[in-house]
Amino acid sequence: MKKMFKNKPTVSARIGLLIANAVTEMGYSSKSLSTVTGFESAITADSDARIPLHIENQFWDEAAKTCNDTDFGLHAAEFVRPGAFDVLDYAVRTAPTLGSALSRMVRYNSLLHDLAVFNVIDRSDTVTVEHHFGFADISPCRHASEFTLASLLVIGKQITGQSLNPLAVTFSHSKPVHLTEHLRIFGVKPVF
Repeated sequence: MKKMFKNKPTVSARIGLLIANAVTEMGYSSKSLSTVTGFESAITADSDARIPLHIENQFWDEAAKTCNDTDFGLHAAEFVRPGAFDVLDYAVRTAPTLGSALSRMVRYNSLLHDLAVFNVIDRSDTVTVEHHFGFADISPCRHASEFTLASLLVIGKQITGQSLNPLAVTFSHSKPVHLTEHLRIFGVKPVF
């Protein structure tokens, strides 16, 4: 059962499943997510299934409401497990170095997302990872943005066995009211 959405940006349906699983891991029912968004987890039986980007954004927002968690994206990243991103996950996790894992993420991310773009800028003393949408008039929702950057740290630690400590973190969305969880997860105060 492959769903296609003509001329609309899409994401892998596995992202919807990942969000629903995070809600369940946090001790809540993910049934309301399906009611509000129309997403059915059965669609993920087809590894090529896609959902429209606006459904993904609704899914993030509804999950945050369901869990009463203003930092849902950050917390969802903590539940990322091997295999969550299917083929992309395999490519990244089997890379011989963290640098090649990032290169594979850049190369194969379109398997998960039509618009999300990663750039890795490797300088002699630092590596910068940029994440944005390929179109200037569309931006990721707050929870998706925060999930994405936090999941880089989670997966990086899972791959290397060591915590990754960013020197700086910057988001293009507005500053949330509280930054306690941002500081805990990133170890630095993000710029908004």
